[in-house]
Order: sequence, then C-alpha cells, then structure tokens
Amino acid sequence: MLPSYFRFQLSRLAPAGPRTQWVRLVFRLAVAAYFVAGLGLLAARYLVLPHAGEWRPEVERQVSRVIGLPVAIAHLDADWDGLRPRLRLRGVTLHDASGHPALRLAAVDASLSWRSIVAGAIRLRRLTIDRPELTLLRRPDGRVELSGFPAGSGDAADLKWVFEQPAIVIRNARLTWIDSQRGADPLVLEQLNLRLENSDNSHRFGITAVPPRTLASPIDLRGRLDGDASLTPTRWSGEIFASVDRADLARSAQWVDWPVHVAAAVGGLRLWVSVADGQPVAAAADLAFRDVSVTLARDVLPLELKRLAGHVEGSQRGGTLKLLARQLAVQTGEGRAVRPVSFSIEHIAGRDKREAQGKFTGRQLDVPALAALARHLPLPQGWAQRLAAFAPQGVFEQMDLSWRGEDGVPATYHAAARFSGLGAAPQGLLPGGQGWAGTVDLDERGGRFDLRVNKGSIALPAVFEDGEIPIDQAEFAGDWELRGGEASVRLKQGRFSNADAAGSASGVWHSRGDGPGVIDLEARLGHAQGRAVWRYMPLVVAADVRHWLRDAISEGVADDAKLVLKGDLARFPFVGDPSGAFTVDARVKGVRLMYAPDWPAIDAIEGTLKFDRARMEIHADRGAVFDAKVSQVHAVIPDLDHGMLALEGRAAGPTREFLRFVNASPIGNKFGYFTRGVEAVGDGALKLHLAVPLADAAKTTTSGEFQFTNNRLRLLPRFPLLESANGRFAFTESRFAIPDASGIFMGTPVRVRGDTRRDGAVDIEARGSVAMRQLALQFPSPLWDHLAGETPVTAHVVAREHDVSLGLESSLLGVASSLPDPFNKSAGQAQPMKLDWRWFNGGPLTRQSVEGSLPGRARVRLDLNEAADGAHVTQGVLALGDADTALPARGLALRARLGRLDLDAWASALGHAGTDEGAPPFDSLDVQAGDLVLKGLRFHDQGLVAQRDGSLWNGQLKGPAAAGELSIDTRGAGRINARLSRLALLPVTRVRERVLAERNAQGVVRMPQIDVRVASFAHSARELGALSLHGAPDGDDWLLDQLTLSNDDGKISMSGAYLFGRTRLRFELDARDAGALLGRLGHAGLLRRGEVNAKGSLDWKGPPEAPDLASLSGQFELKVEAGQFSKFEPGMGRLLGVFSLQSLPRRATLDFRDIFSEGFAFDTVSGSMKISAGVLRTDDLAIRGPAARVRMQGSVDLAAETQQLTVQVQPTLSETVALGAALGPAIGTLNPAVGLVAFLAQKVLSDPIEHMFSYEYAVDGSWAEPRVRKLSGAPARAQPNRSEP
Repeated sequence: MLPSYFRFQLSRLAPAGPRTQWVRLVFRLAVAAYFVAGLGLLAARYLVLPHAGEWRPEVERQVSRVIGLPVAIAHLDADWDGLRPRLRLRGVTLHDASGHPALRLAAVDASLSWRSIVAGAIRLRRLTIDRPELTLLRRPDGRVELSGFPAGSGDAADLKWVFEQPAIVIRNARLTWIDSQRGADPLVLEQLNLRLENSDNSHRFGITAVPPRTLASPIDLRGRLDGDASLTPTRWSGEIFASVDRADLARSAQWVDWPVHVAAAVGGLRLWVSVADGQPVAAAADLAFRDVSVTLARDVLPLELKRLAGHVEGSQRGGTLKLLARQLAVQTGEGRAVRPVSFSIEHIAGRDKREAQGKFTGRQLDVPALAALARHLPLPQGWAQRLAAFAPQGVFEQMDLSWRGEDGVPATYHAAARFSGLGAAPQGLLPGGQGWAGTVDLDERGGRFDLRVNKGSIALPAVFEDGEIPIDQAEFAGDWELRGGEASVRLKQGRFSNADAAGSASGVWHSRGDGPGVIDLEARLGHAQGRAVWRYMPLVVAADVRHWLRDAISEGVADDAKLVLKGDLARFPFVGDPSGAFTVDARVKGVRLMYAPDWPAIDAIEGTLKFDRARMEIHADRGAVFDAKVSQVHAVIPDLDHGMLALEGRAAGPTREFLRFVNASPIGNKFGYFTRGVEAVGDGALKLHLAVPLADAAKTTTSGEFQFTNNRLRLLPRFPLLESANGRFAFTESRFAIPDASGIFMGTPVRVRGDTRRDGAVDIEARGSVAMRQLALQFPSPLWDHLAGETPVTAHVVAREHDVSLGLESSLLGVASSLPDPFNKSAGQAQPMKLDWRWFNGGPLTRQSVEGSLPGRARVRLDLNEAADGAHVTQGVLALGDADTALPARGLALRARLGRLDLDAWASALGHAGTDEGAPPFDSLDVQAGDLVLKGLRFHDQGLVAQRDGSLWNGQLKGPAAAGELSIDTRGAGRINARLSRLALLPVTRVRERVLAERNAQGVVRMPQIDVRVASFAHSARELGALSLHGAPDGDDWLLDQLTLSNDDGKISMSGAYLFGRTRLRFELDARDAGALLGRLGHAGLLRRGEVNAKGSLDWKGPPEAPDLASLSGQFELKVEAGQFSKFEPGMGRLLGVFSLQSLPRRATLDFRDIFSEGFAFDTVSGSMKISAGVLRTDDLAIRGPAARVRMQGSVDLAAETQQLTVQVQPTLSETVALGAALGPAIGTLNPAVGLVAFLAQKVLSDPIEHMFSYEYAVDGSWAEPRVRKLSGAPARAQPNRSEP
C-alpha cells in the first residue's frame, strides 16, 4: 500500500476516464523499480565497493588486455562520487613490450557513469590523472612514442572512447619532448594541465603549461570543436584560442616550424582561430613584439622592427578574402615610429558571370614606412626597387578605393583620398615633389583635384634643368578628363609663391599623340627674383642660353611680369608658327648683369626684360659699373637656339672706376699688371661693344674707347702724380693703346704715347725732365740737401700679361752732388744712369726686381715682394766701387771696395734717415777700404765681414788697426761682444762722437751690454796695453762691472754704474813708473819716474763714455813717491805746470837756478781732492823734495780750465847753507866749524833760514796763461816774457 502522500499526488495527476487503471499499474512498476535500484545501490555501496581491492588482479588483467601491454596497479580502492562509484588507483605502471616499466602514474581517479549500463561499455563521468611524467619522443624516422609506447597508432575506437568520456583531466604533469629527427634540445613543460570535456559531438579543451623561462611565459591553449560521431577532422568546426604573455620565437624555432625565418622576436600573443570543415577560415590576433627580425621569403632583406603591436584579423570564406588591421603600430629598426595604421581590404573573386570586385579603406597610412617595408616583402621582381626609387613621403589620412573587373585591369574604379605631406621623387616623365596636401577624387572617366603646398616643392626634371623647384605656399584646383585615349587637364585656379616668385596661373593642356601636347597657359608674377629666371627656362631652350641666364643675372627683381605660353609644345619656341606664342614681359630693377665671364658686372639696372619666341632683350635705362653711371645699355640674344649675345653701352664717371673696369676684365689680364697699379683722380667717358658667343665665351670680341680730361694719374705704385693729364685709351680684345696723352710730371711737361707690340706687350714711352727739388718734395730725405739741378729723363713702361717693367735713362747732366765719395760730382760732369724696375704678378705674391747702375761708382740689385705695408727686400745688394753684385742667399748685402770710405760723412749726410732703432737695413756687410773713417777714428786698410741673423750681427775685423771677432745684438739696448787681438784707434777729428749710447723714444740714454777684451790696445799711436771692459744694463740704468787697462808701467781699474742719468765710478791707479805711464797716455816728459797710488770716486751727468766736466763731482786721494817734474812750459802740463815751480818768482838774493832749472825732484806728493760741479778743491796738497817744500790749496775749474790757488814754497836752505859752510874750507870759502855750527843752529832754531826764504803766491787765470802774484816773502826780480810778477 502506497503512502498517503504518493496517493494524493497520483490522484491529482491521474487523468479521469477508463485508462486510470493502466496508469496506476505503470506507476506501481516504476516505484518498484526505484526501490529495487535503491536496494542494488545499497548493496554495491556496502557489500561490493568495500571489497574492490580484492578485484585488483582482475582489473590489471582486463586493462592489460584492453591496451595490449602489461599493467601493474600498486593499490586499488573504491568509494563514491556522489551517487556514482569511483575507483582510485595508486602506483599504476605500464610496461613496454619488453616488460620494462615505461610509464608511471602516481594516481588515477575514475568516476563511473551509470550510462555504462545502457551503453554496455565503460563510461566514465570523470577521469583524473595526477602528476604523470611523460616523455614524448620523435625518432629520426619520424615515429613518435609516448613514454615508450607508440603514439598515434591506435584505432578510431580508442579515440572514440576518449571523446565519449564526459571529462578527462590531467593535473600537474611533466612532459619532456625529444625531437631526434630535428636534433633539437629536449623541451620540458612543467605544470602541464589538461582538461577535456565532451558532450555528444561538442568537445571543449583547455591546456596550460610552463615552458623554460628563457623560452616563454606560461602557455594557455583553449578551444571548442564540434564534429560528428565519425570523428573525421575535415568535419570539425569551432574556435581555438591561444595566449602567451612572453615568448622568444627565435629560440623556439628549434622545436617549431614557423612559416617564415625568425631571427629574433620577443613578445606576447593572443590568437583566435575559427575552424570550419577542418580548415582555419578566420583568425584574429592581438600582438605585441619587440626586437623583431624575420625573413619573409628568400632573396629579400630581413625585416627588422624595434616594435610591432596592434590587432589584425583575416578571413576567407566562399571566395571572399578580408583583411583588417586596427591601430597597428610599428617602429622600424632605424628607430622611426610609424603612426598607428588602420585599414581593411575586401576582395571578392569573380565567379560564373559575376565580376571580381574589391574595396580598400585605410586611415593614417604612413607612406614612407609602408614603402620601406617593400624591401622585406616577397613582391614581384623589381617592384621594391621601383618603389624605392620613388622615395614616397607623406600620410594618407583617409583612402577609399573600390574596383570592379578582372584583377589588375579593373573595368571601373573609384578612388577618393585625403592626404598631407605627400611627396615622391620624379621618375622619367613622371613629376615629383614634396609637401603636398589636399584631396583627389577620380574614376575611369577623369577626376578633380584640390591641392595645397606649404613649404614643399615640385620636381619636373623632364621640363626644367633645376628639376626641383621649392614652393613656400601654393594652391591648385582643377580637373581632368580621359576620353578616347586622350587626356585633358584644366588648371582652374593656381596661386603660388616661393623665394623666386609669387603669382597666379591658369590654363589648359591637351595631350596629342606621342608629343608633349598642346598648351594654353597664362601666368602673372607680381614679384620675381632675377637670379631665378634661368630656373624656369624649359629644357627646350638651348643649354648655353640657360646657363648664361643663370650666371648673368644674379640680383634684381621683376614686377608685374606676364607670361603667355600657347601652342603645340613640340614647336616651342614657335619661331615661324603664328598659332603659337611664347612671350615674357617684365619691368626689372636692381638687376646685376654679368653679361660675359670675367667682365665687371653692370649693377642697379633699371629697365625691361622681354622674351618673344626665340629672342631675348634686356634694355637698361640706367645702371652702374662700380661707381660709374651707365646708360643706353642694350643686351640682345637674337635666337635662343643659337646663343650669341650682343651688348652695347656707355658709361661716365671717375677715371679710377674705368681703371677698375679694365683691371677686372680680361683686358687687364691680357695687358698686364700695368693698369692695376695706376691711380687716378678725375672723370672720363667710356664707349663699349661686346659680342659674346655663349657656347664659348673665351671667343668674346670687344672694342672700346675711354676719354679723360684734366685728370691726375699715378702710373706706378708710390710714383709721383701726372698732373693735368689729358688723352684717351683705346682697346680691343687684342690691343691696348694710348694714341696721345700729356701732363705735368713733377713740375715739368711730359708727353706719353703707347701701343701694343706684336708680341702682345704694351709699350708706353714718356719724355720729360726731372728737377732735384721736385724729387726732394716727393721723396723726403736728407740726401736731397746735397743734390741740385735738373736733368732730362726718358722712361719706357712695358706691360705684359703678368709683369710690368720701367726703364729710366739719364746722363745726369745738370745735376750737382755734394754727397761723399763715390757719389760726388759737378753739374757739368756727365754720369750715365740706368734703372730697370720690374713688377711680376704671376703668383700669389707680387714680386719686384730693381737693377740700377752708375758706371764706375755704384750698382744696385734688389728682389722685392709686395705686401699690404709696402715692398720688402728678399734679396739685394748695394755694390760700391768695383764690389761684386751677385745676389746674396737672403736679405740685403752691402759690399764696398773703395780707397776711402768716410762713414762719418755719410752719417752726417743721412742724419737719422733710414735707421730703425739704430739697426742698419742690411743683412750682411763686406767692406774693404784703404781708409775707413768711423766715429772720428781712422782705420787703415781695414776690412769688415758680418752677417745678421735676426737682431744678431756676427763679424770679423781684418786689418792692422782692428782684428778679431765681433758680435752685436741690436735688440733692446743691445749687446756687444768682442775678442780682439788688436785695436788701434787713430782720431781724425775733434768732434766728440757718442760711440756706445743711444737715446730711446723717451729721451733716456740707453747703453748696451758690453763684453770687450783687447789683447793690444792703442790710441793715437800710443800703446796702452791690454783692455778689458764689461758692463750691462739694469732697466734704465747701466752697471760697469769692470774696466781695466794694464801694461808694464801700471794698471788702471774702474767700476761703477750709470744710474738715473748720472755716471758714478770708483777708480784705482797703481803705477810703477808714473812718468812712463803718463807718456803712454800722451803726456810724455811731464814726470820722470815716480810710483803713484790714487783712489777715489767720480760722478757726472751723462753716460760713462762722455764725461761732463761741468757736472763732475767726487773725491780722491793721491800719493806719489820718488819722482821729478820735468822742465816744460805751461800749456800741455796745465795744472802740473804749477807743480814744477818754474813759473814762480826767482829767489831775490840766493841763486836756486841750479836746483830748479831741470825740473823739481820730489820725495813725495800727497793730498786729497774734492770735486763739486766741475770744480776741484784741495786744502792739503803737499810736495816734499830735497830742494823745497810746497803746500798748495785752492780750487781748479776743470770745465773753464781756470784756477784759484795759493802756493807756499819753502826752499830747504838750512841744509844748503850748513853744507856750504862745512864745505867752505875745501873750496876756500868758510871755516868747516862755522858750517857745522850753522847747520846745528838751523835745526835748533827750527829752520830759521828756510823761514827767512819762504814765499807765498796766488795763482789764478786760465791754464793756458796762468797769472802768478807774490803774496809774501823776499822780493823777486822781474823776468821778461815770463809769467812771474
């Protein structure tokens, strides 16, 4: 009996009527089956499954039988998966055919499906395999094995069983792939998970795995495939998805065959693939790769990209191919980033009667980047090269293209595009350009265009020589039409501007057969640059004409220019074709016209420029050549196909501008350097005609004439002016002439004529005279003070291509010279003079040569180079007498072979002219003179050879008066070094010469450093001994380290300094024989014998070499022993004459002549002297001798040669009287005793006798005539003709 609940439910569901009993019967059977199944389930759960392990051997046999290989199961148990029984196997081992373990499964869980009862075979709800370690091996012969078991050899039943299981799961597997056929390294996939879900004919799968980190990040592969029960792959359809965040495609190439060669590629990929009937029909991918290097086909360059990212799609179904890309970004290997591109392509193949058709849509297409990829794509042969030759530029911001018809030759098409920055290189007749923007809409019947250019260009190499024309701004609008194989292009409106011109144009062009077509074009230029005219001359104009326009017009502008071009272009420039027209009319200003090569340009032209068919004319109303005004200039090319330029014109202005014109033209190059040196003040007028073959400008012919009046001309550089010059110059391309010219040259009239000789040189002759006073005015020099008179002169100027020569000839009659020998002459004496002066201009420097001669007196040769600061001598010689005139290796040489050379006389004649801080202008000296006079000294038969190296002179003195080595450095104050074996100075004048010192610009006396040693020194024929002199400057001062003069009789030593304009000396004199030493010094006979010692110091204003007595100061002490003053008259002795006492009054009563008559002998002379302002003063000068004692005090004026002295003379009479008394008996005069008593009394009474005869005198007056007055003592007798009172 059923429970009440079930009965209630059945009563509600059971239908009413007669069939109610059957329903109840069926229901009761079902309930019974339910309870039977429940009882069976309970029995299996509690009676069967707990004992499943007992069935393990039977399970091993059954599984081994199914798979055909031994299987071992370590543990088997069972439990429930919900209401489904589940078997759990542990330690499952599969053995290979040889019985060796091949595959071990750690755990296998299988949940049985109740469908197995219905199917009559094992059906699993879920099969789970944990942690299997699998090895997949491909042998060299291609056989594949899975862990030792053949893979892929099972029958369809095995696969069908797999795809009939609801779920199969492999977890945490480890798969090792070994490809022996490829020889690749083993590939290990860790953490491999597989899930396969089957539902009837629908199959879903998912695989994840972790490859080596160096190869890729974890891989995710999923999919859904639908197929029928036959499991035939060609009937499968569905979708597959693959994802990897990072993969190294190049590294994976050893395991995977990529469709292209991948050298490098690292990045991520998400891929969706749609499959239909076993074939992929659509795919989509999100990709992001970096450092890509792939080769898409053989014989193409690798494609290298720094970055590749974006979304791409593709599909092919039923003959329809679709490709799509969105935001595809590329960065090339060179680092160029291509803006993201989006495009789509659809192509429908023709079938049956349906035509093929297609369409393309693109956005932001980077043309150069896409063109650059062509080198890496497998395009037909030559396409990539042709595309690269076009060098396309720019961006198609939008492009829509559709076509219908056979592929490659569409019957109809339509295209619309908007672009910017578009450009391409011209190819053949196809134009090119850069920077174009705008829109184009076209189809097979024609189209329209709207173009703009901003800072771009257009390239028309088939039309213009300078193929690419820059464009600053331009707008062009028009359309074209294609009909019957002919084309027609209409420019409705065009405006353009660039650096060359600005204007507008409109017109129509029609094609005509194979010819260039027919054109009807008008253009107006509001502003055009003259320098660009040639650029817009089409190539049909002769090349020499175009090039002449390019070179001839370099400046200027044209206003309101109008161009008309009409007719069949094959007949351009339409000569003899009345239906055609080519005209250009323009008003020009500021034009610079270089009408012929090497000729001066005409500047600032204002006039007209006109082209009329093949004729070109330039008419200048006004212009200028340099600073000369030109007018009526007419330049014509009658036929542009046969370029011959004819130019005529006139100019008026300063003559110097005409000379500039000549010098800058081929005339100046042909007729030499002469006109380049001419200077002019004044005006003139020029007429000129030129005929220039443009194809060979070197054959230009010319004729012209220049007329000048009352000009001032300087014909040669640094020459005097030709005043009041009148005449004319005539010239052609081969002749330059001066038919007649006249003027005033240095105050005298001169006539000038000239013409071109047969050898091409221009010969100009001038006749006149020259006055010395005029030369003195033109070339100031002290020399002219010694020249007077006037002499006739003939001059010849010969000008060649690169040099000019000036020849002067004169007899010098009428010229008197008071210059020293060898240039002294009278006015009536004829002395031929010749001078040849040449200018050479054949190199980077202008060179000059000068040769002149005064036969028998002097010759000169000079080579000079001109510079900005004047001409400089490179080689030269001045030869006096019969000296050699060969040029030295460098510099200027002075050579002389004369009987007498008075350098003092030449110094007086020249003054300071030509000196440079005292340095001579010569670089070498070779002088030999019978008598050489220098600084007041005469050197007999003297020779001097010296060479200058910069500021240093080194030389040798050869002769009896001076011999040895000499070195002089002229830098600064200078330096003199001399080592002489002999130096004998013989004065010839009383003029005191400054030998060593010079004054600088501030007037400060400068003295050189001196180091002189002379083994034998003589002065005025007096041998003075050895001389040593050493001194050096110290700033503006000068220090005398040593001055020594020594000989057998004595030695004089000095040292001191020249400080602040004064000389200070310390001296010491030691003489063994003072008389002989005075004799050496030129005062022989003043003193006999005597040993002298003197020490002191002196100073004076001025240099050491020129003592100034008026400023002399100092002091010294003197001591002389055992000598005798000789007998002489005052004069030469001067001051020493006082010491001789001969001019003092004679004793009145006693006769002392026997004592003083032959001079005064002394035992000592001693005293101290002081000098102040040239006045010597002494208070203690004492002379003691056997005859007398002398005391002297007072002063002596050394500059005025006067004295103020007081002299006290005390004869030693006591000894004389006593001696006489003692000797008296002998001579019968006195008693000896009386004499002895007298001598003793003299001493006891302090020489009363001497005091009795003591005298005092005053000495004054000049040294030459001293005046002596007795002040006290015995009277003296007057002496006639003596200086005694």
